[in-house]
Amino acid sequence: MLLKEFSQRTGFEPTHKYFFEVIHSEYMQSELSKDEFCRQWKRKGGFQRAYDAMCAERNEQQDLAFKYKRVFQETKDALDESWQRINRLTYKLDMIKDIINNQ
Repeated sequence: MLLKEFSQRTGFEPTHKYFFEVIHSEYMQSELSKDEFCRQWKRKGGFQRAYDAMCAERNEQQDLAFKYKRVFQETKDALDESWQRINRLTYKLDMIKDIINNQ
């Protein structure tokens, strides 16, 4: 069964990931027709299971995004600190060059 067929029969459009990993796998393991499978899927709480799974997936993605944002900020802070050190050392080196040139 295709995602489009499933959506037409149930009125629900799951994510591609959920459809192929869960719904399509369940359908392929059953011996039911497409129509009967979709009717039973709805009767057996398919909407709620799909909603719960998609919320969990969204939460995982959100947690990963926060993690990457934190790592990015830490890297940016370290880079800013390195540039400040370079600028201080360059200033000191220029002062030393001036002292040497003036002797």
